[in-house]
Amino acid sequence: MRTANNIKILVACEESQTVCKAFRDRGFDAWSCDLQSSSNDNQDLHRYHIKGDALTVRMLRNWDCVIAFPPCTYLSNAGARYLYKGSKDIPGNKLITLASGKKVITERYNKGLQGKEFFLALLNCGARYVAIENPRPDHAYELPIPSQIICPSQYGHAYTKTTWIWLKGLPCLVDTKPQNKDGLPSYTDLKRSPKSRSKFHSGFAHAMACQWGDHMLKTINDDQIHLLFDGEFKTTLQDLIIANNEDDDVTSISDIDLDRIRSISIGDTVTIEHINLTRI
Repeated sequence: MRTANNIKILVACEESQTVCKAFRDRGFDAWSCDLQSSSNDNQDLHRYHIKGDALTVRMLRNWDCVIAFPPCTYLSNAGARYLYKGSKDIPGNKLITLASGKKVITERYNKGLQGKEFFLALLNCGARYVAIENPRPDHAYELPIPSQIICPSQYGHAYTKTTWIWLKGLPCLVDTKPQNKDGLPSYTDLKRSPKSRSKFHSGFAHAMACQWGDHMLKTINDDQIHLLFDGEFKTTLQDLIIANNEDDDVTSISDIDLDRIRSISIGDTVTIEHINLTRI
């Protein structure tokens, strides 16, 4: 039976470690990664931060869950004034015409396409549970329809900021401390530096850790699949974990390729390629 401490969560593109900490506080094996070093005031958390490219870090371990905050500089609708001809014309800018007929600045548009490629690579990273957060993207990049659109004021914060979330294997978040948005300032209008404005909201992080954490704990052990090894040993995944943990040379069957195993019928032979044995 897998518990929180052996459910591996990667929080990508997060140097603040706000979400990482929320999950670690609930006992999950959560790590953050970013191209920058951690900026969290808690030095003890820094040991759970990997400085590096998110897609490279994704391949280092078989993460159960990937939660990502990819850069939105070129994708966000807020940057449209720098993308379209006429909104911020600069002499010498090269233009291309989109299928919609709108003219965009080539260099800016191409950087947005690179951002879209990174976004989609994270969304389709193959983890069982995936969540991607970004502001509203510009329609020029044709990102997928989001699973949910939420606002910090739904989670106890006294400001507004439209936040889009794309989900795989996770439920939409439920409001925890909804407030009347009338009269609340926009988060982007608050006098903060661009870096501080990009920090994630603690109320969101707490809701993620509680609601998505509970969902993972309830569903990750749903697949008690009957396996047949070498044509004679029939058992369940849970039995295999217990049996192996009794050995002196401890091996935990902690990770299983469920997409491959779901296609196997009970009684079929399962080869070592279907299971990742992790020495602990």
